[in-house]
Amino acid sequence: DWSSDVCSSDLAMRQTLRLRTQTQQVQRLDEEMRTLANALADDLSGPLAQLEEVVRGAAADEAIAITDARRDRLRRTRASVDKLKSMLTALRRYIATTSQDFVLTPFDVGNAIDLAAARLEKVIRTSGARIVLHPTLSVVGDIDLMSYVFELLIENALVHAGGAPTITVDCEELDGEIVTVRLTDDGPGIAPHLHGRALAPFGRVTPGDSSVRDGMGLAMARKIVEL
Repeated sequence: DWSSDVCSSDLAMRQTLRLRTQTQQVQRLDEEMRTLANALADDLSGPLAQLEEVVRGAAADEAIAITDARRDRLRRTRASVDKLKSMLTALRRYIATTSQDFVLTPFDVGNAIDLAAARLEKVIRTSGARIVLHPTLSVVGDIDLMSYVFELLIENALVHAGGAPTITVDCEELDGEIVTVRLTDDGPGIAPHLHGRALAPFGRVTPGDSSVRDGMGLAMARKIVEL
């Protein structure tokens, strides 16, 4: 009846307003996090550059007689500085990548994979890895962003799969509208309860894992896909 229609309409309006408010809050929080991350990266860049200069100078100065133990500490300090610089670079790229405008055009998934593989050509060749590309599909999207996603996923497989991994790419069309692209490798994989940690910014499945460069690869790939 009329009263039921009014109640339903009022409920729908309240739900719409609540959703709009929540969306605005998320957007505001996202912007605040971007601002904080940029400020953090900028504030740390200067001190890191100075520390790097001191460490490199001390390590290179043959006139300074230092023990092997101290030289080893210098080496480890230098490696830590390099890692922090890599993390800051990844953080800046994460912010820039997830803030840029899309350029939507039709492209073949295979072409995006080829672009990603070309950028990793040297490390793929050195590792002996093999990419098996099954028949792909045409999609509409930003080929630059998607090729970067594939680059991050392939690079992750090269680092963690071990040996000379085989990386397989499959495409599947769902309902004529959605295309699922699946990259798999023959590595040990990640336990399901650790998936969230692996996909988080600076995430590490194993704390202190030295094989992880900056911990941003999978997080960046996930963020781009979710845009």
